[in-house]
Amino acid sequence: NETASGVITIALMKVEVFGMTSYKLGTTNRKLLDRYGEALREIIFEAAMNEADALRLEQLLQGKYYDYRDQRIFKAGMRNGQRWSGDSELYLNKAVPLILGDLKRHIADIQEGDPHYWERQPKLVPPILRIRPVRKEKGVFNPPKPVIYLNDGKRYPSASEAARTLGLSSLGNLTSVCTGMRTEIKGYKFAYVEDFERGIIPARRQKRTGSNSVNARPVVCLDTGERFPTSIVASRVKNCSASHITSGCRGRRGLVGGYRWAYADDYERGTVPKFTSKLGNPKKVVFLDTGQVFDSLALAAKATGLSRSAVSLHCLRKRRRPRFRFLSCS
Repeated sequence: NETASGVITIALMKVEVFGMTSYKLGTTNRKLLDRYGEALREIIFEAAMNEADALRLEQLLQGKYYDYRDQRIFKAGMRNGQRWSGDSELYLNKAVPLILGDLKRHIADIQEGDPHYWERQPKLVPPILRIRPVRKEKGVFNPPKPVIYLNDGKRYPSASEAARTLGLSSLGNLTSVCTGMRTEIKGYKFAYVEDFERGIIPARRQKRTGSNSVNARPVVCLDTGERFPTSIVASRVKNCSASHITSGCRGRRGLVGGYRWAYADDYERGTVPKFTSKLGNPKKVVFLDTGQVFDSLALAAKATGLSRSAVSLHCLRKRRRPRFRFLSCS
């Protein structure tokens, strides 16, 4: 019933928890009904995507719509001592059309960049956009998982019960210890009972940062052929801005640090975005003091230690004694 490795579902759903209706944006490698159970009311958007693409999209939208979060269910769970799994990614009704619009646009961008995207793996599923109501008899879904306190071997029926008994304020931190995201909480070490009985106690996972992050995209310097694991690494080697390199990869900048850039996957597919400057192509600049010719304002500025705007003002004859001019100028 689970999707293939490397493929997960991203969905926008209507849920009802503690008698309150809200909207959930989330990713899962299980079927939505198995994951969200009796809380699930409607599926508004659903697509099975490449894991990195889905997680990147989810993270982008969570950041963009942070101010639209619905915290009622989260607060009710904190009051009752029994939170609902996924209550930190719930959104208000007014955010639904905005999130849905962004989901459609990003999927369209992916398809435009890779027309055969949905054929890459057998478990990939294009977006299902029609609203599908869900009706299921009440049952037991996502039941509490017993945990064991490894310091003394005592067992608790759930993580929330263990947190209450031991006076630990954060249930999330306790479950993070059980899943290997944290080593301990205030000196306490825990594991899920089922993992402990099988002899599988998760070791603390390494943070997925830098080139190991799910959001990392290797970049290629088109002029030298050099490949870098991230734009940050490239910026350090080439002594330029990482954000500018990213803009160059997206076709929003022409030269960055005197070079042209592209994402490695776009380069390999032959889908590198073409840069079109609103001001036309970069103009060559002559340094009048030496007669040296530079291919752009940026390169002239970098070589002489001035800012681009200063070089531009010289070229436009807005300085009393210009030291630069555009090569096309007389």
